[in-house]
Amino acid sequence: MSQKYTLTMNIKNKNLTINKCYVNGAWVGSNKKIKVINPATGALIAEVPNFGKQETINAIDAAELAFKTWSKFTAHERSKILKKWYDLVIDNQDDLATIMTAEQGKPLNEAKGEIIYAANFNELESKIFFVHEILNVQFSILLT
Repeated sequence: MSQKYTLTMNIKNKNLTINKCYVNGAWVGSNKKIKVINPATGALIAEVPNFGKQETINAIDAAELAFKTWSKFTAHERSKILKKWYDLVIDNQDDLATIMTAEQGKPLNEAKGEIIYAANFNELESKIFFVHEILNVQFSILLT
């Protein structure tokens, strides 16, 4: 299991502070680390993996393989996954904004706005996939 840092901030979902990279269904670390420093206080927030060439190639290969699986999902299945992702981001928006503020020194309200703005892309894509599925069904009916 990966190490979780106790941040000098109040967040509810401590699973948002895992200090590893998610590659091919597993949390992966590295011997080399990048220190994440709060620019406002100079405090160490976390140390995260600094992937080298081979780790990066492994992650790209895993992503390519995952895309092959993803491309076999129906538009409806993709829509449900993207909607779930949107829901998770919205459910954790306060914690995510708090983390962004600590990492970047960004004002909290601005960070929260950025989180919501980005989440809306997932919601939009989920609707696009759903509409695509409806059009496919309607087209199939027309062909019969």
